[in-house]
Amino acid sequence: MGTLTLKFGTLSMVDAIESWEESLATRLNAMQVPKRHGILVSEVPVLAARNVRLRGRTQAADYETLRTTIDLMERLLNAGRQKLYKWSDRYLYAYKSAFAYGYVPGSTMSAVDFSIDFVCDDPFWYDDAASQSSQSLTTGD
Repeated sequence: MGTLTLKFGTLSMVDAIESWEESLATRLNAMQVPKRHGILVSEVPVLAARNVRLRGRTQAADYETLRTTIDLMERLLNAGRQKLYKWSDRYLYAYKSAFAYGYVPGSTMSAVDFSIDFVCDDPFWYDDAASQSSQSLTTGD
């Protein structure tokens, strides 16, 4: 069992993330057929891209330090396709699709609430420590 990790590539967010939202749709090729109730699904349903939204808050001693933190987050989030970890032993391949933030009122611009949207082109989770087993037939029938 993995531990809570919350990171994207080299950007660790475990102390800043307050919520993780995830959606996974199924692509259906649905057709309307005359004189038939419902729909006809003409092909095998497949998974669409997985979408993940993270929300959190980060703060610093002053606005200059926070600005440096935001600049670093933007640079690391724009590094292309990276591994997105929720747990230390499983990850998704993801692209950052949006990064938004707003300063917390009364924080003298030293704290921000942010959200990050990810698109996972491959909707499946992968295991960092995938194991393999090999079996061989020792006797015949």
